[in-house]
Amino acid sequence: MAKTSPPAPIPESPPAGGAAPGPVAVDWERIEIDFRAGVKSLREIAEGSGTSHVNISKRAKKSGWVRDLSTKIQAKADELVNAASVNTPVNKASPAAERVTVEAVANSQASIRLAHRADIERTRRLCMRMLAELEQQSAAPELLGEVAEILTSVPPEEMTKAQRAKLADAAARAGSLQSRSSTMRSLSESLKSLVALERQAYGIKEEAAPPPDPGVASFSTADLFAMRDALKKGAA
Repeated sequence: MAKTSPPAPIPESPPAGGAAPGPVAVDWERIEIDFRAGVKSLREIAEGSGTSHVNISKRAKKSGWVRDLSTKIQAKADELVNAASVNTPVNKASPAAERVTVEAVANSQASIRLAHRADIERTRRLCMRMLAELEQQSAAPELLGEVAEILTSVPPEEMTKAQRAKLADAAARAGSLQSRSSTMRSLSESLKSLVALERQAYGIKEEAAPPPDPGVASFSTADLFAMRDALKKGAA
C-alpha cells in the first residue's frame, strides 16, 4: 500500500495591503517628553515605541535628559502619610480596610481644618478688637493729649523729668494721625489675609470675575474703516 504524503501547508495570507509590516519608527521626541515627565517607567515608555528601555536609558544619558520625579515623590509621600494615619496594620486588598484608611485620614484632616478655623476666628476677633480701639482713639484724639498734660503735672518725686518726657512723647506719637494711619494699614492687611484664609478653610469659592471689555480689539478692520468713513461724513 502506497504511503500518502501529508498535505502541503497552507501559505499564510499576506497582511492587508500586500506589504509586510516594517519596523516601528522611533519617536524620540515623544520618548524624551515621557522620560522627563518621570511618571512612566522606562519599560512603560519603551512599550510600543520601537526601541528598548536599554536604548532609552543610553539615549537619555548621552543627551543629558533629566527626569522630573516630583509627581512620583508626591504620590509616595501621600501614601506614607495615609499609612501613618492608620494605627492598626490593615490589608490593602480588603474593602473594609480601605474604609478604615479613608475614615482615619478624613478624621485627621477634619481635625486639622477645624483647628485652623478656630485659630483664624480667634485671630480675627483680636484684630477686630484692635480696630475698635483704633476707632475709639480716632473718635477722641484729644484724650491722649490730656494724658500728656496729666503726665506733666506729676510731682517730681514720683517721676523723673526724663521718664515724664518719655511717656509724654509716647502718648503724642500714639495719638498722631500718621501713627493711626499706619495702624489702620496694618489692620487692613491683616483682615484681608484673614478673610482669604477663612474662606479657604470653609471651602468658600471665589466668584469668577467678569471678563474685561475687549474694547476696540473686538472690532474688525472693516468695522473700523466704516466707522471712520461715517465720522468723516458727519463732520462734512
